[in-house]
Amino acid sequence: MRSIVTYRKVSGGTRSERGGRDFAAVYNILEPQRKKGKLTFRPDPG
Repeated sequence: MRSIVTYRKVSGGTRSERGGRDFAAVYNILEPQRKKGKLTFRPDPG
């Protein structure tokens, strides 16, 4: 399962349309970098 789908299932999604747009914007920037192994930080897992 894709990580964004897992996040949505675990967190219950976003509470507003703006929250969804903001999350998608950040995800679209960070996820390709994570896949390439170029993130310089590790997000807090919980």
